[in-house]
Amino acid sequence: MPLPSIVDLKQWAKSVTIRNYGLKRRVVRELNGSVVTTIDPFEVMASLLGNDRQGLLLDVGANVGQTVTAFRSHFPHAEIHAFEPSRPAWEELNEAHGADPLVVLHRFGAAAAPGSATLHTISTNPSMNSILDPGNKSINEYDGVETIELRRLDNLADELQWSSVDVLKMDVEGFEDQALLGASGALSRSLFKLIFLEVGFVQRWEQAPLFGDIESLLGAHDYQLYDLFDLKQEN
Repeated sequence: MPLPSIVDLKQWAKSVTIRNYGLKRRVVRELNGSVVTTIDPFEVMASLLGNDRQGLLLDVGANVGQTVTAFRSHFPHAEIHAFEPSRPAWEELNEAHGADPLVVLHRFGAAAAPGSATLHTISTNPSMNSILDPGNKSINEYDGVETIELRRLDNLADELQWSSVDVLKMDVEGFEDQALLGASGALSRSLFKLIFLEVGFVQRWEQAPLFGDIESLLGAHDYQLYDLFDLKQEN
């Protein structure tokens, strides 16, 4: 039987009251005094934050705006910064959300150091584009490359003078550890209340971090795992 891998988004939390830690999905739970019967992670985030919101959300690896749409639905008055380095995906993102005055679009990726990188692309499924070398472990059919810009989230946080971020969502196809390293300063001062990101238990790209690597990285900054969502098993 193949090992399970997580191919959707997970959540870490810090600046909220969290008392349970583990890998079990809880369909019914009490959040801020209310019973919530849902596994929609966006509803869970909204419940966890309650009224303690600064109104700032980050979507790192925005693709064509799927998470921006979900954010807008659950956080109608929030300012959303969406990051997408690939030009074709960014153009769709801009078409979908560029007219929203509370959405700020950034056409660069997050990394441990500023610079540029080669993005391996899939024209039929751009949500799987990755900076990492697909190697022999990739399950995807990459058919192109694109040079993209990279920046540190720490530098942007200082530039824009962010004092608190409600949610950092990150889905960057195996590059999560490098993107988080570029936000080490923000992590150390608890800038992000909730962190919601993709993580896997089996290797899908060369040099991609696994669940334990991400857990250790975030644990070093006192972030605690809250829950796992959308567990999927690959054949």
